[in-house]
Amino acid sequence: MTETKTHTIVPAQAGWFVRYFIKGTKEYEAYLSCEPIVAWEIERFDRPTFNSDEEAIAYFEENAE
Repeated sequence: MTETKTHTIVPAQAGWFVRYFIKGTKEYEAYLSCEPIVAWEIERFDRPTFNSDEEAIAYFEENAE
C-alpha cells in the first residue's frame, strides 16, 4: 500500500471574490475588503484504508521515515 499525493491548480471563473472584514483601529476605520480569486489550489491524498487500528499501526511502523 502506498500513499499518493496529487497537486492541481484550477483557474477560477471570472467574478469570484473573497470578502473579509478588516477591524478598525485608532489609525483607520473598519472596512470590507474584496479580493478576486484567480485560482483554486487543490491537494488530494489517496491513502490506504485499514480494517483495524492494528493494521494501520503496522502499516505506519513499516513505512516510517
